[in-house]
Amino acid sequence: MDINNLSKKDAKNKDELLTKYPIMETEVIYILRDTTKPHIKAEMEGTFAEAGYTMEEYSADKELDKSVTVSDKPVFNVNVIYRLEGNDLVVEVPYSEIENREDYPVYYLSLLPYFGAGGMEDEGFMLVPEGGGALINFNNGKVAQNSYYANVYGWDMAQDRDAIVHETETCYNVFGEAHGEDSFICILEEGAPYAAVQADISGRNNSYNYVNAVFSMYHREQYDVGDRTVSRMFVYEDALPDERIVQRYRFIDSNDYVDMAECYRDYLIEKNGDYLTKVENAGAPVVVEVLGAVDKIEQVCGVPVSRPVKLTKFSEAETIIDDLYQNGFTNMSVKLSGWMNGGVQQKMLNKVDVLSELGGKKQLKNFIASATENNVDVYFDGITHYAYDSDILDGFNYFFDAARYVSKERVALHPYNTVSYNKRDSQDPHYLLKPELIAKMTENLVKGAEKYNANVSFRDYGKDLSSDFYKKDVTTRQEAMLAQSEQLKGIDDSGMNIMINMGNDYAVPYADIITNMDLMGAEYSIIDKRIPFYQMALHGLVNYTGESLNLTQNYKDELLRSAEYGAGLSFTVMAETPFALQKTLYSQYFGSEYAAWREQMIDIYNRYNAELGHVFNLKMVDHEVLTESLSCTTYEDGTKVYVNYGYSDAVAADGTKVAAKDYTVVK
Repeated sequence: MDINNLSKKDAKNKDELLTKYPIMETEVIYILRDTTKPHIKAEMEGTFAEAGYTMEEYSADKELDKSVTVSDKPVFNVNVIYRLEGNDLVVEVPYSEIENREDYPVYYLSLLPYFGAGGMEDEGFMLVPEGGGALINFNNGKVAQNSYYANVYGWDMAQDRDAIVHETETCYNVFGEAHGEDSFICILEEGAPYAAVQADISGRNNSYNYVNAVFSMYHREQYDVGDRTVSRMFVYEDALPDERIVQRYRFIDSNDYVDMAECYRDYLIEKNGDYLTKVENAGAPVVVEVLGAVDKIEQVCGVPVSRPVKLTKFSEAETIIDDLYQNGFTNMSVKLSGWMNGGVQQKMLNKVDVLSELGGKKQLKNFIASATENNVDVYFDGITHYAYDSDILDGFNYFFDAARYVSKERVALHPYNTVSYNKRDSQDPHYLLKPELIAKMTENLVKGAEKYNANVSFRDYGKDLSSDFYKKDVTTRQEAMLAQSEQLKGIDDSGMNIMINMGNDYAVPYADIITNMDLMGAEYSIIDKRIPFYQMALHGLVNYTGESLNLTQNYKDELLRSAEYGAGLSFTVMAETPFALQKTLYSQYFGSEYAAWREQMIDIYNRYNAELGHVFNLKMVDHEVLTESLSCTTYEDGTKVYVNYGYSDAVAADGTKVAAKDYTVVK
């Protein structure tokens, strides 16, 4: 380039050229084009070297180039703090110290992803929080199967998804690894609501057997640009919250998962103090859910109208509970569902409206009084997170009351098709409520229970945990978790008993009983062994049950799993026959007719209580998977519970005989 003989295009940028290359004022220079191919550059480099061009000359020439090159590639700065607290290793990342370019936000972050990883010749296992717990053996050869992945506390409903094959969820914040004679567990403390636990074996992507947590950072949403184009784009959060990630590694001088569970139990007791103490009641806990009413579309003057359909009147519920109590259900808790605001799938809980179709307020009070006389706790079940079939007359304003996605759209939730896994867009959606409304709905449910001297059962607290990305008032998932915990703590401090579903670990200290705990988890083929890790940590501190036996696909397997995992029993009943559910969306309750299940319920529970009733305030001290179909759970008083899932009789090493599809208790 000659400064005195520039092209018209270059002449327009004369000042810029002189700034970049001041030597152009006195000399003609050569500038390599940006489009020069790499192989041409290599040839030129060889030619210059042959001509005697040296590195010293190259360095001197570079000094004449005053241009500043800025890369547009993604660059990230993440500050990681490591510290020892006693014998624990604590790893922390402050969000405020994470730096990235605006066009390249941090989407995922994993800390120490290969911490403790096993090699191709090592022996050991990875502990993952699937169901009650599961083990994946090192080098198990299952490279053709999917790797393990599960969201801690389930899915954030303020994050949209197009399809669901199965829910990737876990209700506690722990993973671990055993290698040689030692092991560790990693407890996700702060930031756990953003985490997912992933694990894989050697031979798929690398030579390591590893388990770690991966955290979602900048949340995003994809949406259509416009009606006239098929283009879609992502929109991200404006900034990371002023929060942090904290992982605690605790080390154990043992490679036994029982000792790992004992370590987690100690951590929970240490963290929660008096809110997690020994269960006092003797006898096997049993939860009986009574279905009051469901909604059904009926024609009124040719107009389709949603109306409550009676399944169990309050007076009938009183009769059922009294019958069960007289037949041995002495350590019973009653969950009353569908008792208000339209039925099981209630309208928004802006107020508590007891259904007159079930007998009204007077009969409800009589039912509570009768149950109280028999020392039976009644829990009023309610939905506090969502608005179903609700409009302005029910206190729900779509424009102001619904939470928002990152894309600013309101969180409208559809059921998913079990065949295609896609959204059922033809069905009306329900809406996730804003956090302040969730808190208000919770207060309304508690006040309704107080009014009738009952306790409270949450369909969603302790199970669902969601953000709200409304830009003027963002609520992160971490903040939502802390708010749930604080509100549950306040209810517990007031003396009211609490029942929750699933049992997310942050809610457990304040719960008196947990229902619908997922004991088994999803059927990941990469898993080698199922264990009651979470239950070993909780048993004797809080009562819990699995699914209702009469609503499961195989009640015998759920009963056996309950015996192995130290769970109480659960049943769901209604006075009506299944014909009342025809032409409704509640086919899951077809097996809940009380008259059809009465004798079986009584037989199942009385045997279970007689043989296992004494262990529910005891700690589990051992668990063994003896064969593919035989397990043994041991309690601190020496009681052993053998469970045989096989289709033929089994004999344990100590000579104990266990019938096919049955359990045997040895005291």
